[in-house]
Amino acid sequence: MAYLHCHNPQCDFSQDDFWSESYNPMEYLKDWEDVLLDQELDKSFTTCDEFIAENGDISRREVVAREFERGAARIREMKYRTHEEYKEQNPDGICPKCGKKELDID
Repeated sequence: MAYLHCHNPQCDFSQDDFWSESYNPMEYLKDWEDVLLDQELDKSFTTCDEFIAENGDISRREVVAREFERGAARIREMKYRTHEEYKEQNPDGICPKCGKKELDID
């Protein structure tokens, strides 16, 4: 996996890890299968006061929906789907947002 981002302090370009044989941006959603199949989908997600203060007392259904929306946004925002595509289309590491040679892969 490789997270692509720009080091220019005035730029906020980043994208999720590249897709590979062992990873894709929606892979983590499989972890929610047990919640989706639970009979109590509309039960409060947590009793953690900190979480509730930050997000409200939301249901398991809402948490799963938000995770799916976040995953879809990551896919839509991907500039380069694979590492090979990145190397082919942008061998000089030029940021697609600010145009500076500041891209980095972690």
